[in-house]
Amino acid sequence: MFKVRFISINDNFDTINYNGDTGGMEFAFKNLINEYYSIDLSRKSKTAKYSKMRKGEYQSKICRFGYKKGKNNRLEIDDEAAKVVKMIFQMVLDGKSIPQIAQCLYEKNIPTPGEYKINKGGSGYDISRSGGIWSLSTITRIITDEHYIGTYIMGKTTLKEIGGHRSRTKDESEWIKIPDHHPAIISKEDFEKVQKMRKALKCEKKKTHIYPLKSKVICGCCNHTMNRKPMKSPVFICRHSSSDKNAPCYKLEIKEKELHNLLFDIISKQAAVLLNTDSMNDIKDYDKNIQEKLNYENLIQECYKSKRRLYEQLLLKEISLEKYNELKSEYDNKLNNLKSSLADISLKTELLKKEKEKETTLHDISDVISNEGTLNKTLSDLLIDKVFVYPDNRVEIAWKVQEFN
Repeated sequence: MFKVRFISINDNFDTINYNGDTGGMEFAFKNLINEYYSIDLSRKSKTAKYSKMRKGEYQSKICRFGYKKGKNNRLEIDDEAAKVVKMIFQMVLDGKSIPQIAQCLYEKNIPTPGEYKINKGGSGYDISRSGGIWSLSTITRIITDEHYIGTYIMGKTTLKEIGGHRSRTKDESEWIKIPDHHPAIISKEDFEKVQKMRKALKCEKKKTHIYPLKSKVICGCCNHTMNRKPMKSPVFICRHSSSDKNAPCYKLEIKEKELHNLLFDIISKQAAVLLNTDSMNDIKDYDKNIQEKLNYENLIQECYKSKRRLYEQLLLKEISLEKYNELKSEYDNKLNNLKSSLADISLKTELLKKEKEKETTLHDISDVISNEGTLNKTLSDLLIDKVFVYPDNRVEIAWKVQEFN
């Protein structure tokens, strides 16, 4: 089917000699055994790896910020990075919030974990958007990581299928945890205090509010997602630049209602223009073309049947070879003309189909605009990919629908 030739020298096998056959029972069994051997090898390798994990011997290639690989591949404290980890925990104990800690680290010009590892000769870390600013999620991960009290944690994820690449996060009860596995940077007492402080600050979970522009509003300067600040009049703000007073997007914000009104106005006008264009009305022949295309396909099939009957007549000696060649030539010419016409009508039909789909989409958008009268999640998901906000109240929209570009 794929026109691939397979040759096995040891088995004296060449697919070209078997005309698509499997090559016999012996070769089929060898393939089956090899497949099971591969699966068995994968399982044994996984079992050996987990056995080493439980003994604390298996080490990941990537060390936590604050640690480095030492003798016998064991974890050792990286004094320079460990000072930063201790500083972060101490700031939490002193009552500082996560945003305040991020600003303090930026003001002290302390490199982020990614920047630190790049400076130490590491690779594979994307620091293009960090700008020296610590993300709130990075700080949160550090203050909740039990590695810093000497606890070894592995086996958090597992592959969904043998030989695959997709993984899933396992339940915490399935993780491998070994206390006092490596030197601690933070005492257990301080770690527990920090966790209690975090729990005390946490609010009771409220029902998640789904808003139309969720994860779609982007700062046009630093290219980070702007956070929605829930208040009486919700606003989108750029938190990433909150630590850098010299950043062009420092304190950049836009009111949610103002942004909704602006986007809805743009969408309404754009849809009205597109629905009034002549090209959108020129699709009345679509159904006619579909029928014409079907007629050509039927005629081609009839032509093939006539050629087969003609050949049968030749075999039965009902017509001469000369007459056969004459009629066959006529059928071939007819087939070529029909196929050419079918190709033309198919292309035209496909173009009309796209136009019809485009008009249907625009009419759907128009219906939503008329019924809702405001930007909602349906309209946002249908049309908007990203909205870039700039300090001069300028907004750029990345559309999902090509016609809006």
